[in-house]
Amino acid sequence: MCPVDYGYNVAISRPTRFIILLTIIIKTVILWAGAGTAVVLAAYNTGRILVKTWIAEAQADQMSYMEKGMNNTDHGVRKLQVDFNSLLSKLDKLEGDYLELKGNHIGTNFVVISYITSRIVIAKQAIQNVTRPGRMNICILDLWTS
Repeated sequence: MCPVDYGYNVAISRPTRFIILLTIIIKTVILWAGAGTAVVLAAYNTGRILVKTWIAEAQADQMSYMEKGMNNTDHGVRKLQVDFNSLLSKLDKLEGDYLELKGNHIGTNFVVISYITSRIVIAKQAIQNVTRPGRMNICILDLWTS
């Protein structure tokens, strides 16, 4: 006697079902591994972006600090220029005063020469007076003390 046919056939055999199930499991494992890798890369990139943001903020702060320093330096340079210009004007005035003083005074060489000449004349008179009797000590003393 033949088995009773109930109207359905087992279309897929046992080894074929095992291969399909194994394929689905492998695809699921690959999908989860890919998703895990994506999550790890996303976390890593988020950390790197955060570090880059911190670096950019630090550089922006440093740039603003340097700009303030440049503004202070510009102010100092302008003040230095003004002070230098006033110093040059004072120097011009002093140079004019010096030239006027130089033109109006008696030369130092003239004073020295006139002093030496007067001392020679006094010495000549003292020597001439030494030849007269009784005047020797007084004339020499006057020459040495004057």
